[in-house]
This record gives sequence, structure tokens and C-alpha cells, in this order.
Amino acid sequence: MTIQYIGMKIGVVDSGVGGFSVLTELYKLMPAEQYYYLSDQDHAPYGNKDTDFLVKRLHLLTNELLAEQVDLIVVACHTATAQAIESLRQTFELPFVGIEPYLNVLNTQADKSENYVVLVTETTANSDRFLKLKQRLDPAALINIFACKNLASLIESYFHDEISLKDFNDGLERELELVLELKKSLPNLGTAILGCTHYPLIQKQIEDATQLKTVFPGAAIALRAQERLRSLFAYSAPTSPKTAGFHYRRRVDDSWQYKPWNYLQKVSDIG
Repeated sequence: MTIQYIGMKIGVVDSGVGGFSVLTELYKLMPAEQYYYLSDQDHAPYGNKDTDFLVKRLHLLTNELLAEQVDLIVVACHTATAQAIESLRQTFELPFVGIEPYLNVLNTQADKSENYVVLVTETTANSDRFLKLKQRLDPAALINIFACKNLASLIESYFHDEISLKDFNDGLERELELVLELKKSLPNLGTAILGCTHYPLIQKQIEDATQLKTVFPGAAIALRAQERLRSLFAYSAPTSPKTAGFHYRRRVDDSWQYKPWNYLQKVSDIG
């Protein structure tokens, strides 16, 4: 008798579509699992929200996913991780995996004189968690912080067909023009660290606009989620069967929809 594999239930939360960059990596590594992607579109993006607001929203999203009996939640948002993940871990018993700007890239590079810029939201740039992380990992101050005021909102609007490609490209140019100025003043600036899950959705556009390499820890986050499942549930990840799609709610008040994986293709087609 063939035993059907039911799959672990993995919840993913973000304010909007940015977490699709992490969801894609989770599926690549663990294609047989069930995924529940809960977006908080009415409050997207989170980049300009204060801590109290974000803690309340993340508690609400967690309770929504607990109703689906998820085994683990990935907080696929740098801002939400910085501001709310400690409260989530103190309040709820299930495991959480967060995401932080990949400042540790400094330890993987052969050229120790290279300068970097980390692109983040305004809230992340000012969060104690992020600033302490930078102080610990970047004592030589090789990483410049650049807060993008509107970039996540631009990506959301273009993904949902609310603005034209021209308006998107014009907005992108305005957002990144100061990065170009920074590059002129720092000849050793070679890499942009993508510190918001929205930004990898337009990775090529950012590289073209800034002429910088980009790095994003999406694959590492997926691996961390797999490791947590293994340690807590004696989990052994099958590579088949592959699920046909994922459960998706664009807003908290929406009902769940089942989207095929090619729905994510729209993300990679941006621009």
C-alpha cells in the first residue's frame, strides 16, 4: 500500500509580495511541503510602520496561520523581523524563522577592502536590532546604510498593475540615484546587500541601475527553516511529490486561494 505524504505546513508572512522571494527558495529546497502565504496588503509596506503597530499585526497574522495548524512560520520581512520577532518568540510556542540583512557577506569575500551598501527600509535602518547587528558584524564600517523610502511601495504597485512600467522605472531611478552618487564617492563600492524581501524581485533592475553586484540570503533562510523542522520534528524532507501550488491570502480578511507556482513567474517578469 502506498502511503501518501501529507507534508509539513509552513506559514510565510509579509506585508505584501516581497516574501515571494523567500517562498520561491523554500519551495526549491522543500517542494513537497504545504505553504500558506499570508499577506497584509492593507498595511503594505511595513517599512514606515512603528514597532507597536508591527508587533500587533504580526501577532494577528500568527493567529491566522495557527488556525491552519502550521508547523513553522517564516517572517519573510526584514522590518517585521527587526521589530517583532522577539515578541513572537516570547508569546507563541511554534518556531519562527526571520530574515536579517546579509551583513555577514563581509566574511565571505576575499577582497577585505571592498565597500558595500545595504538597501533597507526606513524602519529597518533605524531599528535597534539592525544597528546592533551592523555594529557587531561591521566594526570597520565598510557597509553604508541606504534607506529606500518608496521602493517597496513601487514594487507592490507595479506587481498589482496599479502603475505603468514607465512610472515604475521612473520611480526606481529616483530611488537609486543617491546610490549612484555614493558610488562616485566610494570607488571600492562593489556590492549592494538587498535588505528588504521586495528588492530581490527586481534584482536585475537594481544591478543595471547601480552597476553593483547584489546579494540576498533567501536560500540561507530556506535552509534555516529546513534545519528547524529537522531539529524539532525529526523531519526528513522528500523531494517528491511536488505540490501543485501554495495557499495565498492577499489580505487578512480574504479567504484562502490556491495559486499555482507559475503565479510567482509574474514576480520574475517585473520590468
